[in-house]
Amino acid sequence: MHPIRKIYQDAPDSIVIPEALRHQPVEVIIWPLSKQPGQQTETDENGWLVGFFEETFGSLPDLPDRDNLTLATHNTREFSRIAGLPD
Repeated sequence: MHPIRKIYQDAPDSIVIPEALRHQPVEVIIWPLSKQPGQQTETDENGWLVGFFEETFGSLPDLPDRDNLTLATHNTREFSRIAGLPD
């Protein structure tokens, strides 16, 4: 059976599960489509949400610097090996 997607403009108190999907593992996701109270929509002159960078700065780990020459040499050797070219 194919997934079912149903959009309600006025969500009911309960949702009927089709007979074919009952009594088996299913995933039900409730995703509000309207703007939530307090959700920020103010943007800066570049179109970014105000405070976006302040909230997300540092969320990725610092990765070690790579030596570009070593990486380029490795990629060239790896390509040659895969392509069957002489070193």
